[in-house]
Amino acid sequence: MHLPKHQQMLRDHRSYGGVDAVMVIIAKENPGAFTAEALKEIREMQRLADPFDAPIALAKAA
Repeated sequence: MHLPKHQQMLRDHRSYGGVDAVMVIIAKENPGAFTAEALKEIREMQRLADPFDAPIALAKAA
């Protein structure tokens, strides 16, 4: 994990779109920073945050 960079990103999470968005960035840059279960959850958040998946997410929510 790029500790200083990622720690600063977490401190400034609002400018990155929130803590969840920062977690997605960290997971992309260093998947070893999270457990397999956490990575699965982060990937799910990322998939739902993708604008191309918005219609799918809306359909699932209905």
